[in-house]
Amino acid sequence: MVSDQLRLASFDGGGQRAFSQLIMMKRFMHQIRWKVYPNEPNRPMRPCDYFDLMAGSDTGGIIVILLVKLKLTVDEAISEFGTIIEEVYAKGIKPRERTERLKACMERLLTKRNFPLDLALENSRKSGHCLGFIMATASLHVSDKVRLRTYYAQSDPPSGINVIDAALATCASPQEFLPVTVGTGYEKCVYTGAGVGVNNPVRQILDETEHIFRGEPISILLSLGSGDPGVLALNSEKDDLGLYELMREMMIDCEREALEVRRQMGHFDYYFRFSVVQGMQKVDDRAEDLSWIAAQTNRYFKLKETVTDISNCIQKMTCDMKTDIPEETDPIHPHIQGAALVPVKEHSELASERGNNPEQSYFRNPSRRLAIMDALSVAKLVSLSPGLLFGDQSPHGAQPAPPASTKTWKETLYARWF
Repeated sequence: MVSDQLRLASFDGGGQRAFSQLIMMKRFMHQIRWKVYPNEPNRPMRPCDYFDLMAGSDTGGIIVILLVKLKLTVDEAISEFGTIIEEVYAKGIKPRERTERLKACMERLLTKRNFPLDLALENSRKSGHCLGFIMATASLHVSDKVRLRTYYAQSDPPSGINVIDAALATCASPQEFLPVTVGTGYEKCVYTGAGVGVNNPVRQILDETEHIFRGEPISILLSLGSGDPGVLALNSEKDDLGLYELMREMMIDCEREALEVRRQMGHFDYYFRFSVVQGMQKVDDRAEDLSWIAAQTNRYFKLKETVTDISNCIQKMTCDMKTDIPEETDPIHPHIQGAALVPVKEHSELASERGNNPEQSYFRNPSRRLAIMDALSVAKLVSLSPGLLFGDQSPHGAQPAPPASTKTWKETLYARWF
């Protein structure tokens, strides 16, 4: 979807609790659909159509693969991710079996969606397409946190990794998954999960944005978390103790990073952080129940503070989106008849066509370009400045006669202003 500013989304790690992030994204997509497509309540919503760049770590990285590389709708992603969580994060599984289960899940997913099993993660950047990257660690250099991208970048040579190995790499937390080996000879690389410090990739997405978009303004940075760890209650079963400790470490790391980023970026109006504050702390049988995770997330979204933040976030996201309101019907303001939706043009087109006329430059603001104009509004504007409609560059001069034309007033308005 065309936008003059960038929309970014960051997904934390957190094992099965990352399911909460997809429930959040579903709510965001519903709000956008309600505002932009009010007459299409069942319209499928693909997050890749509304964001320019996404980043993820651990299971947040799998979410990025689903949404960006495979271009799934949010409902499709919830279904596929839920299957992965139920099969891979069951209790009492050894690292080798857990790794094999994740690989099998990804293979079935690609086959089901008619993708080849060796589908490359990277491909050429295409204008207007959402980009994504996931975090991992190159084992030979533990401090070397790498970005496995869905696109080619000037900063790094192609990794050559495929989608399945990328999913295994970002989730390959020590003691729970086996490392992933990619390539041969001098190009051989062993990957593990990104680990502490990068479970919340919000800093990495800002850095990547600076490199690939070269200073383009940001409309929104949406950071989604896997829940506040609070005081986690660890299960006494030794087989599962390591996994629970790992999840706790991840959640603490993510929230610590989120707090630090909020301190540094609190004065920016484009940063929004959402992470369930209560209910995700308990580690027991319910933690593997996806309906329970969804319930905790939905309860969080009913909090007064969360409702306010969501409203502000959606307003930022949709301020320059094209609304889907039929010409003769406005469901919000039914008294407006003959409403005309003004199409969007790029800044470069406006500048070349309209010059520097300050009266017309008013309408170059992204928040004003989408306007619903009725006949009364047009008449009032024309009476104040007829030159706006008929081309007289001196509003105080004599009003010229309307040009002989078969165009309607709407067509004339569009031609003059846009």
